[in-house]
Amino acid sequence: KFAFVSDSSLPAKPFSYVYSTLSSRLGSDFCIFPSGEWADVPSSSGYGLEIAIKSHQWVTLNRAHAEKSWELWRTGTLHNFMPYFRMNAIPMLPSNNSYADQRNYGCLDEFW
Repeated sequence: KFAFVSDSSLPAKPFSYVYSTLSSRLGSDFCIFPSGEWADVPSSSGYGLEIAIKSHQWVTLNRAHAEKSWELWRTGTLHNFMPYFRMNAIPMLPSNNSYADQRNYGCLDEFW
C-alpha cells in the first residue's frame, strides 16, 4: 500500500494498527468530499460537464493504482489541471458553493 497524507496529519493509531488494517484490504481508498466541493467545467463537446472529484488528503493506493497514478503524471496527464478547471479563480463562500456552479476551489493534491 501507498499512503498519502497531508503535511499536517498526525497518526491517531499506532503504526502496527494502521499497517495491519491497510495490509488486510486489497483495494485503494479515498475519502470523498460532498459533490458541492467537486471541480467542474463545461464539457468541450458542449454537452454536460467535466468533473474532478475532490478527495481529502488521506489516500491509500494499492500497487497497481499507485503505478497508474505515477505513469499518468509522468506522461503529462492533467499537468494543466489548475488552469483547466479554473481553480481558485471565481470567489466563493461556503454559503454560495454548490454542485456544477464552476466555483472551483482547492489544491492540486485534493483531486485524483
